Parts: sequence; structure tokens; C-alpha cells
Amino acid sequence: MSLAELDRRDLLRGAGALILGLQAPIFTGQALAQSTAVVLTAWVRITPNDRVTLILSQAEIGQGISTTLPAILADELGADWSRVDVEHAPIAQKDISPYQNPRFHFMFTGNSESTETFGPLMRKTGAAAREMLIAAAVKRWPGAAATDCTTVAGRVIHRPTRRSFSFGALVTDAAILPVPENPTLRPTAELRLVGRAVPRRDIPAKTDGSAVFGLDFQVPGMVYAAVLQSPSFGGTVARFDPGSVANRPGVIGAFPISNGVAVVADHFWQAKTALDALDVTFAPGPNAAVDTATIASQYRAALDGESFATISNKGDAAAVVAAATRKFEAEYWSPFQAHATMEPMNCTASVTADGCEIWVPTQGAELTRIVASAVTKLPPEKIRVNWTYAGGGFGRRLLADFVAQALVLSKAVQRPVKVVWSREQDMTHDFYRPATLTRISAALDAQGTPAAVKARLVSATQLGPVSPEPPPANIDPRCTEGLEDVRYGIADFRLDFTKPTLAVPTSVLRTTGFGPNIFALESFIDELAHAAGADPYRFRRGMLQHDARALKVLDLAAEKSGWGQPLPTGSGRGIAFYEAFGTLMTQVVEIKVDARKALRVRRIVTVADPGRVFDPGIAASNLQGGAVFGLTSAMKSEITFAKGGVVQQNFHDYDIVHLWEAPAANDVYLLDGGAAADGIKIGGIGEVGPVGIPPALANAIFAVTGERLRTLPLSRHGYSFAET
Repeated sequence: MSLAELDRRDLLRGAGALILGLQAPIFTGQALAQSTAVVLTAWVRITPNDRVTLILSQAEIGQGISTTLPAILADELGADWSRVDVEHAPIAQKDISPYQNPRFHFMFTGNSESTETFGPLMRKTGAAAREMLIAAAVKRWPGAAATDCTTVAGRVIHRPTRRSFSFGALVTDAAILPVPENPTLRPTAELRLVGRAVPRRDIPAKTDGSAVFGLDFQVPGMVYAAVLQSPSFGGTVARFDPGSVANRPGVIGAFPISNGVAVVADHFWQAKTALDALDVTFAPGPNAAVDTATIASQYRAALDGESFATISNKGDAAAVVAAATRKFEAEYWSPFQAHATMEPMNCTASVTADGCEIWVPTQGAELTRIVASAVTKLPPEKIRVNWTYAGGGFGRRLLADFVAQALVLSKAVQRPVKVVWSREQDMTHDFYRPATLTRISAALDAQGTPAAVKARLVSATQLGPVSPEPPPANIDPRCTEGLEDVRYGIADFRLDFTKPTLAVPTSVLRTTGFGPNIFALESFIDELAHAAGADPYRFRRGMLQHDARALKVLDLAAEKSGWGQPLPTGSGRGIAFYEAFGTLMTQVVEIKVDARKALRVRRIVTVADPGRVFDPGIAASNLQGGAVFGLTSAMKSEITFAKGGVVQQNFHDYDIVHLWEAPAANDVYLLDGGAAADGIKIGGIGEVGPVGIPPALANAIFAVTGERLRTLPLSRHGYSFAET
């Protein structure tokens, strides 16, 4: 089967398979001697010379997970952190792999799931391995009790006598013991890594240039492919002439792919320049008339229509709002956005009659394997997927369309092929974060506080392309996050949702539904506060009186940002409170705006309570970077359409925040909500940082100028960053 013949749904469904084998460690300079390693649990291996290898099931995409998850496990185990190696897990076989996300039963990195879902699992796994090693030691110490033993720095220690064994001396005996189902976790006071800033394992290699990203990877005999895909959604190749580039230097051949053509050559630039010269004509297909205006009309018709599913319904908000004498209503628009990862899509694949091997920067480990099975028709045991570092993910690398291209082209030339997308191909053939159009209505009491709120949300799918099973019609939990169950004390609340079918391919992007939905909700709450003549912080505080944990987050942000303290003329602050990915957040943005609508972000204050802070250093850097990401989303990011395709081509017309535009101060304060002691659900950190910046910034602009902005990006309204 050629990629031109492969149906997209076949790629997404595929068949379950186990990729056998583990690659050499990629996060450490010391390779593990596999022949001498003893498997203690699915997550832990120990050699007789006391090197401990911990298995990582999540992709390192810059969020620091290759440090945090192993550190959690190592802390419970009692390992010597200086003698710990980290190795990627094999790709999962559906429903039987310990490395799958235990909540979704699928192997992927995204949705801020890594610490939220795997953090508790790593603690339990480390504790189980510790108890197995202690049990093995006790058998060698007559009269010793397990309760008198502990593990420290890679040794089991008998406290009363200070006798000890190294892990390596015990692991063979420990490995034959049953894995405890309910091991006892260490007291917090005994933890040496959790709760402290641990130096990241990936930084040295990324600093000295030895880190291997997808673009860096090479294999003997490898050739390169450049691709040109239809400029319109659903377009096809009408004709192309492979002979038009056959005699160019290094060119191996030109080949059809599912929605375009590819040129394979000895080197990438040979492939790219030949592709530019290729004689090819595209047929625009059924979507040639699609543009920004037609899509906006689809959204408007959907919002005003009746094809909605009720996602949440507390009380009778519709009736209360309809009967209210005082009410308020507003609409909010968030645009389509591209992932715009710094490293464009790429994949290296080698397909032979005997098997298939893939080297890829991926967030969608299991989906990559499913795609490989569908494309090659090889049995599962003959497919191996290797992870590389990824230069940005943001959800784009959950998909495997670029993987399929590498597989087909490798089959065609019978050599390993590295497919590399140009920046223009990456920008114009994304799976975009869908635009959202939201109408929120509230019935107000005498103080202007909402007694009832009803919301209508229109969004194309986010979950569909990355889900192993298609989501139900008119339901998409990634789209409705942030509006399903608000933290505020609103007696009657209802959310209705509809999911139009678009020509534009859409999927998840960092913040998923929380980003656009919190922009709408927190802008709306701010509007209510000002309509009531109330301070925006105090207004929110009044709606959170029932929630002590939320008040701590809100109050600390107000304190640290100097909320209420006077500012120079032309300056103001905006605030946003929200819960996203299980983490409670408040963000305050302080700005200065001049008469030309040029603004400078002077300070961002972020307060986060994820329930448990595993690594405050990594958490803070995620939130700081996320805040800057949110500034780009608020001020600049918008994908538009014409003639059935994407207008924006590169970073010159899809700009991101520059260093000189970043805030002078970007302060993060972390609260530990007591997850360990009180059973509070642990929240995520990686995706939550950008969420509150667009509403907080828009609210700050209102505080300074009196102009209420309900559509993003804010550049639509003439605002820009002030020049230095």
C-alpha cells in the first residue's frame, strides 16, 4: 500500500502490537550493561555493580519529565541518584503494558498527564521495589525485621546494627519475590529529592550539543526526503513529472504521497531544491472556497442553531437566566492557532522485508506504532520505535502523519529515509487548535453577582485525531475543559456544546480547551465585576468564599502582585483565577500602555497549587515559560485561511514573543495543597502556565484604557508590544 492509497482513518485505528526491545539510554552518558542487569519490577533494573536503571514512559519535550519522574521513583526506592540511569520504555501493546497511561490505557505524552498520573505510580513503584530489596536483606539477617530496615543511597540498612547490603548484592534474590500490591510510602520528611529542585538530566547534553533530536539522528545508508503537500485542504496531485528532476545532483527519485509529492536525495538540500523545481500541479479539491469568512459563518450559524449537547447542568440555569430582571451576556472568540514547534516535523524510518525501525521525536508513542502497523502490514514483533528528543511538541507530535510518509518512502527506495518538513510545510499542514466561539449569559443578584450562568460553546474537535477511538458526536471532553465545572460558587450552571465539522484539520494544542474557555470565562467574570462597580480581585474572592484552598491561591497572587497599590499613569493590572489540569492558578499581569496602544508587560505573577510540588525548580520554569507562551497566544497567534488553505507560512507572519517583548519580571509562587496527606488530586504543570495570560492581559488593558476586548489575538484591536 502506498501512502497515496492509505486512508487517514486506517492510520488512526490500526491494530495493537508490542514493539519489542529497549534502546540504549538516551539521558545519560553511561550505558547500562544489559547482560548483567536484573529486572526488579517493570520500572527498575539493577546491576551487580549497583547501577540503577529507571524506565521512563513519557517523552522529554522540554518539560523536564526525564528528571522529575525518575527522581520520584528513585526517592521512594532509596537509590543513589548519582548512579541512576534513565531509559525509555518499549512502545505499549494495547491494554497489557504497564507503561500505558493508567487513566486512558494508551501510551502518550500530553494533557499535562505526566506528573498527575505517573507521579503517584512512580512513588508506589519505588516503594514496592524498596520493600522487595528489604525483604531480601532480612532473609540474610537472622532475627531482623523489615520494619527495622530502610534504604539510603543505594543500600539497605538495618537501623539497630547499621549492617547494610548494596542493592546490587540483593537484587537477584529480590527479583524472585512477589511485587507488593500496597507498599508503604515514605514519610515526607524522609524524601531527599521530592520537593527539592533537582538538576535536570537533559540540560548538559542540550547545552554541549550532544543531545540527539530527530533532526540530528543519522543511520548508515540514510537518505533524505523533502515533501510538498497540497496547498488546500483535501487537495490532490493532478499531475507531476518525476523526470523533471531526475538528473539533478543527488536525486534518487520523486514519489507520490497521500496529499502531495516527495523528492528523495542523498542530502536534504538536494531534495529540497529539486522539490522546488519539480513539475507538479495540484487539484484544489472540494474545499477551494474555504476561507476565514466562510469558517466564521459556520461558527455563527452553529452558535445560533439548536444542535447542542448539554455537557453539564447544575440547577436550572436556563430558566433562571430567562426569568431574570438583571442579566448580562457577552460573546468571546479565540482563533485557530498553529503549534509552530521550533523543530519542524521529521522522522527517520527503515523498512525492509524483515522488519521496520523508526527514530522519531514523538509524543504519540503508541499511535506511531499503530500507524507503522497500518502502513507496513508487518507483524508487531517486527516493528521497533525509538524515541529521540523533541524540539517542542505542544500536542502536534501526538500525531504520526509525518511518520507514515517516512515509512512509505523507505519502502519505495529500499533504504532508510529521513523525512524533514520545511517550516512552510509545517505551518500550513498542521492540525490546528480549533477556534472557539462562546456565548455566556448570567442572571445577576442585587450585588451583581451571578446567581445563574449558562454558556454555549462552539468548537471543532480536538480529541478526534489523537484518540484511539472516535469521540461521540457533539461531545469532545478536550474542547469543553474549563467550562464544564467552574470553581466559583454559582448555584445554577449549564454548558451546552456543539462541534461543527470543518475542512480545517484540528487537534489539541498546549492548554487544550482550557485556554480558550478560561479566556471567555475570566473575561466574563471581569466584566461582571466592573459592571457591579467591584474590584475584580474582591469580586472573585466573594465568589470563592466556600473554597479555602482557592482563596489561598487568589490571595497570595493579590499580595505578591501588589494588587490595589497605586501604579503610574497608563499602567494597570489584570487578574485571572482558574482551575486547569487539576491545578489551581491565579495570574496577574501588570502592563503599561501608551497612546499608540503599544504596551509593555512589566510583570507577571503566577501562583499555582498543583496539590503536590514534586520539583519546585522544574515547576517554576514550566510556569514561567508557559506565561510567555501565553503572551504569544494572547497578542499574536492567529491562523487564517484563503482559497482552501492556510495564509501564514513562517515565523515572519506567525510571530512569537521575542526576548525584548518578554516581561521584565516573571514571578512564580508555588503552594502545596496537601495531596500526600489529604488525598487531594495531583494536578499538572506543563500545560497550565499559558492558560490565564490572555484573559489577565485583556483585563489589564481594560483597567488602563476602558476598552473591553472579547476577541483574540489582541493585535486585532491595534495593540502591539512597545519597542525598546
